[in-house]
Amino acid sequence: MSAQQGPPGGDPPRRPSGVLPSQLLRAAVADGWVDGGEYKIPESSIQPASLDLRLGEVAYRIRCSFLPDRDPVEHKVKDFIIDELDLRRDGAVLETNRPYLIPLIEGLALPADVRARTNPKSSTGRLDVFTRVITDESDRFDEIAPGYRGKLYLEVVPLSYTVRVRQGLALNQLRLVRGRATLDDDELRRLHHRRPLLFRAGEPVPDADFVTASGLFLGLDLRGDAEGRVGHRAMSYAPLLEMHRIGAFDPDDYWEPVRREEGDRIVLAPERFYLLLSEESVLVPPDLAAEMTAYDPTSGELRTHYAGFFDPGFGYHPSGSLKGSRAALEVRAHDVPFMIEHRQRVCKLTFEHMIEPPEKLYGEGIGSNYQGQEETLGKHFRRRPPLAEEDPAPASTDAWPGQDPCSADASVTSGAGTDVVVVGAGHNGLIAACYLARAGRQVVVLEQLDRPGGGARTEETIPGYRFDLHSVAHNIINMTDIPAELDLAGAGLEYQEMDPFSVAVHADGRRVRFFRSVEATVDSIAETSAEEAAAYRAFIDQAVPVVGTILPAVRGDVSLRELPRRLANLARALRPGPLAAVRDILGPYQALLERRLPSDLTRGPVAAFAAHAGVGPSTPGGALYALWQAAYHLFGQWHARGGAQGLTDALVRRATSLGVTVRCSEGVARIETTGGRVRAVVTSGGERMACSAVVTAMDPKAALLALLDPPLGGRVGADLAAARRSNVVQAVVHVAAASLPAYPGARPGDWHGLQSYVDRLDDLTDAWDQAQARRLPDPLPLYAFTTSALDDTLAPAGHHALYLACPAAPAEVEGGWPARTAELVDRCLATLEERAPGFGAEVRGVRAYTPDLMMAGERWPGAHPMHLDIALDQLGPLRPTRALGDHRTPVAGLYLSGAGTNPAGGIAGTPGRAAARALLHDAMRTRR
Repeated sequence: MSAQQGPPGGDPPRRPSGVLPSQLLRAAVADGWVDGGEYKIPESSIQPASLDLRLGEVAYRIRCSFLPDRDPVEHKVKDFIIDELDLRRDGAVLETNRPYLIPLIEGLALPADVRARTNPKSSTGRLDVFTRVITDESDRFDEIAPGYRGKLYLEVVPLSYTVRVRQGLALNQLRLVRGRATLDDDELRRLHHRRPLLFRAGEPVPDADFVTASGLFLGLDLRGDAEGRVGHRAMSYAPLLEMHRIGAFDPDDYWEPVRREEGDRIVLAPERFYLLLSEESVLVPPDLAAEMTAYDPTSGELRTHYAGFFDPGFGYHPSGSLKGSRAALEVRAHDVPFMIEHRQRVCKLTFEHMIEPPEKLYGEGIGSNYQGQEETLGKHFRRRPPLAEEDPAPASTDAWPGQDPCSADASVTSGAGTDVVVVGAGHNGLIAACYLARAGRQVVVLEQLDRPGGGARTEETIPGYRFDLHSVAHNIINMTDIPAELDLAGAGLEYQEMDPFSVAVHADGRRVRFFRSVEATVDSIAETSAEEAAAYRAFIDQAVPVVGTILPAVRGDVSLRELPRRLANLARALRPGPLAAVRDILGPYQALLERRLPSDLTRGPVAAFAAHAGVGPSTPGGALYALWQAAYHLFGQWHARGGAQGLTDALVRRATSLGVTVRCSEGVARIETTGGRVRAVVTSGGERMACSAVVTAMDPKAALLALLDPPLGGRVGADLAAARRSNVVQAVVHVAAASLPAYPGARPGDWHGLQSYVDRLDDLTDAWDQAQARRLPDPLPLYAFTTSALDDTLAPAGHHALYLACPAAPAEVEGGWPARTAELVDRCLATLEERAPGFGAEVRGVRAYTPDLMMAGERWPGAHPMHLDIALDQLGPLRPTRALGDHRTPVAGLYLSGAGTNPAGGIAGTPGRAAARALLHDAMRTRR
C-alpha cells in the first residue's frame, strides 16, 4: 500500500476513511490483506471498488445453514455435512433448495482498522442463487470484522435453477472499508443537487420524488415496453444451467415474460422469482460506491432479493452523455400473492465515499456487463436469436484452463448446434469467435493443425527449451482494447514489457539502446554521437503524428469520434512541408533513413525493426514501417509470459468459457454456397456442418479461390488472385544455451528486447534483393530475441532459449532448403560468436525453422505468416483487395479475417474483431 495506507498491522494516524478503490485493492493483495494462497489473484478479479472471490476445489452439501458464533467454521460444519463434491475440472451440480458450503480460494489478514463486506455478484443474484459469506467465530453473515485473519466460506443455495459450478468461479464480491464511509440523507440530498444521482427519462429526479431513509429509494417500472412486458419470471423445472458459460443459454428455456395488467401493476405469485427494472436510472460518480439493501420486511410480504454492490462509474460517463443506468430488481413475495404497482418503492441504495476514485471505472472498458442496461436478464443468456433457420442448443464443450481444448469431447453433429463456423484457430480466428459468442452466437472453430494458435505458438523444439515459432514481441494488440474487452488477463494472459525494446549490437563494439523513453534512447545514442542523438529525436518527432494518424485504423477504430484527432495528427505530420512529408511517407524506408539519420549507428537497427514487419528497405511505401519506430516509444513492446502461446491459451480459455467449440486436426474441404449465400462447411473428414455464417481466418486466397464452392469469380476474384506474395520471408534458428550471449560492454536489460546484428542499411537492402532472387543472402542480416531473460518458463533454471531470425530469407532457395539448412545454421552461429565471443561453448542444442518447414507445418502458402505482402497497395482497406477490405465478401454470410485482411498482419487481433463486428452488424440490419 502507499505510505498513507501502510502495511498490514501498521496503524499510522489519520488514515482516510472510505471504500478502497481498485488501485488500493491491488496493493492490499500485494501486501497480503487478501491472499489466494497457491492461486494467484488475477487482475480480472479486481473491480473498481470490490474484489471477486473464487470458489475453492470442494463443496460440502450440508443439512442446514448455521453461524459459527465462537467456533471456527471447519470445526462447526463437521456436524452438518451430508456429502462432499469435487469442484475441480468439470465441477459439480448444485441442486435447488439445498444448502452448500464452499471454502473460498481467498483468505483475509485485515489490518485492525479495515473491515469487509461481501455480496453476491449481480449475475449470481439474477440467477436466484442465494449466497452469503461465513467467517470463523462470527455471528453475522457477510459482515467481516476489522482485523479478521482467516478463511472465507460461501454458503450457496440455488433457489430457482439447478446449476453447475466449478473451482475458480466467482459468485460473490468483497468490499474493503476503513472508517465511516456511509453518506447520510442530508449528504445525499446535497449531492443530488450538485450532480444528480437519480434520473427519470433522462432528467434528474425532482426533490419531491427523491425519497431517503438511511439510503435512497428506487421504484419499479411496471409500464414496460409497447407490448406490456415488464420483466421475467423464473420457470419451474428448467434445464441445468452451467454458471461458467456466458451468453450460451436460450432465455426461453428459463424465463417466462411478465406483462402488466391494467393500471400498471402485477400480482406476484408466492415464492416465485421475478426480475424487474427500476424506473429510475442510477448514477454512481467516480468518488462514490453504492450498495442495494433488502427492502424492510415490515412493509408487507414483498421482499427484494439479496442486494448487491454498485461500483463507481455505474451509469456514468465522463462526457455526461450517460444519464444513469437502471437497476435490475430481484423480487419475490412470500406466503401470499402480493400486488405491486408502478413506481412502488421496493429497494434502497446506500452510498459510501471512496478513499479516492478508482483507476478504472465500471463500464465497457473493463468488460462490465450491465452498463446502460434495458434488459434484466444476466450475462449467461443470449441477447438475440441466431440467424439460422432453427434455434439449436448451444455447444456444451468447455475446456478447463490447462486442458488441451482440441482433445476435449467436442463432437458436433452434422447440421446441429452450429450457427457460425470459424475456419482457422489462429489468434484472429479465436478473437472473432469470442466476440461472436459474447453476442450470443453459437460458434465452432475448425483448425487443420493439431493445436490452435497459428503463428502465436510456443513449442519445445529442443528438449527442455521452449521457443516461439514465429511471433515473439506483441506490440499492436497492446495498443487496442481487445485484451481488456475479452478480459484475457482473467484468462491467464500476462504481458511483460521489453525495455529496452531493442539494442544495436554492432560488430565494432558500439551499442545503442532503444528504450521506451525517447529521452533515455537519445542519451544512449549521445554516448557515441551527439549529432546522431539529435537526428533521432527529430526523426521520432516526425514519426509520432504519422503513427497517431494511422493508429485508429490499426486499432480498428475508424469512428467519427476519432476523426478530429486523426486530422490533427495529419496536420502535424504535414506541417514541415506537405510535399516532403508525402515523399517521406510514400517512399521506401531506405531513402527515408538515409535522409533523416546521419549514419548506420541508428539506420541499421531501425531498419532491422522495420524489416521485422516483412517489408524490404527499397519497397515503395515501406517508410511507414520505419516511422512505426515511434509506436514502440509510445506503447512499448511486450512479451507474453509463457511465450506467444500465453496469448493463444488465454484466447482458448476465454472462447470455451463463452461456449465456443474448438476442433483441431479438422481441415476444411470446401465452403458450400447456393443462391449467393453460404450454406455449410464440409470438413476434410466429410462431415457437412450446416451454418448461417462462416468466418475464414486464413489465407484469403486459399479461402475464396480454393475452398469456396464455387470459387470467387469476376473482377473481385481476379483482383484477389493478383494479390502479391514476395519470395522474401523469415528463417529462424532456435538455440538452447547454458547462458545469455555475453556481449562485450553489455548492461542489465540488454537481453530484454530485440538485439540487432544489422550493421549497415545497405547490407539489409542487398540481402532483400538476394532473397528475392532465391539466393541465401551474404552477409546474413540477423536479429535475436532472448525472452528467457524475462520469462523463466522457457528454459531450465540458469539456461536460456535464443530465437535467432533472418528477416530476409528466400522462401524458395537455390538448391532447396534441405540442402542449405546446415549453411544457414553455421552462418547464424558464426555471427552470434562474432557478437558474443565464446558463446559457442554455451550452446546445448540447435534447431532450424526454415521456410520449407513453415510451408509444410503451418500450411502458410509461400511461408508467409502474413499471407500477403504488406506493401502500401495491400494495406488497411486495400487488404487483401479494395472490394474485400471491409471483411465482407460477395457471398452473403461469408466473412474474412486473418493476417491477410484489413488492416495488416502481425499480432493485432483487429482483423478478428472487425470480422465479427461486420457479421453482427449485418445480422442486426437483416433482422430490422
